[in-house]
Amino acid sequence: MICIYAIINIVDDKHYVGQAADRDFRWREHRKSLRGFYHHSILLQRAWCKHGEHNFIFMVLEVLNDVSKLNEREACWGRLLNPEYNVAPLGGSMRGYKHTKEARQNMANAHKGKPHHSEEEKAKRSERMKGNKFAAGQKHTAERIEARAVFHRGKAKSAEHKAKISASQIGRVLSPEHKLKLSLAARNRVMRDKTHLT
Repeated sequence: MICIYAIINIVDDKHYVGQAADRDFRWREHRKSLRGFYHHSILLQRAWCKHGEHNFIFMVLEVLNDVSKLNEREACWGRLLNPEYNVAPLGGSMRGYKHTKEARQNMANAHKGKPHHSEEEKAKRSERMKGNKFAAGQKHTAERIEARAVFHRGKAKSAEHKAKISASQIGRVLSPEHKLKLSLAARNRVMRDKTHLT
């Protein structure tokens, strides 16, 4: 569902307003980052930690038929509600924007040499996420599965990437049940590919 939505704190009626091309996916992403303590809105994150997840609701403000209208309508709702948790100007989505080659190189250079997370930091994050079942039983729609397939279809992996995948599988022993699942998945892929070719 293409929509403008609000995340509302029912304790003090403060809002976060956003836009979504896929409502359910967007709400899951918000909850994932809020539960992981890395949401881009520090104001919403603090409120979430203070009041608890049970005091926040997700509400659709307006349903749209055209993705190109999202920025305009988001800005309109932003002016109407003046949401307290938004940290960036509304109506300025980066959807569809492609960075230039020079910009991508600058971003890559900025991250070169930066230390990776320490083992202690990794352990803390792992401990914090234990028991988190926000995606348990999650089922993607057929449309979303197909969209992801189209995005990845035909993308060639580099020799280095292939070597890493190969190295990670060395010594791995699969159970008979796992082998059966892989076999069935492969058959379904073949059937889907044949359908696309006809």
